[in-house]
Amino acid sequence: MSLVLLSIFGAAAGFLELVWGASDNVRRRSRPWPSFTEVLALFNLFLAAINLIPGYPMDGARVVHAIILGPVRTPRTWRNATASRVGRLVGVGVMVVGAVLVPLTDLWPGLALIVAGWLLIGSSRVLDRRAMRRA
Repeated sequence: MSLVLLSIFGAAAGFLELVWGASDNVRRRSRPWPSFTEVLALFNLFLAAINLIPGYPMDGARVVHAIILGPVRTPRTWRNATASRVGRLVGVGVMVVGAVLVPLTDLWPGLALIVAGWLLIGSSRVLDRRAMRRA
């Protein structure tokens, strides 16, 4: 859905740019609609990119499931375990990036990434436990 909204708002921003011809900053400030639609398009691009991170509950974990499934039917428990491992690895990677950013930049972006990685690891563990109960 984010990609659809990205396309809609991007097309609207392009159309409004053509209609108003807002090429200079003075004219751009007087007509906020192209800027507003650009912000909405970029927000949906960001949302789609974040949602494709391969960890539960994001859709990227379902993409991992689909890739693992491939042309051969693999057992569901194996797919769940692999998706869980990938999610944990991504979570650890996000935490490492956050830990590197803490001393290099402001404290809050690094801490936010550390918390996001911790949540990815936790949600991957939940998936792993659920798969073990079903097996």
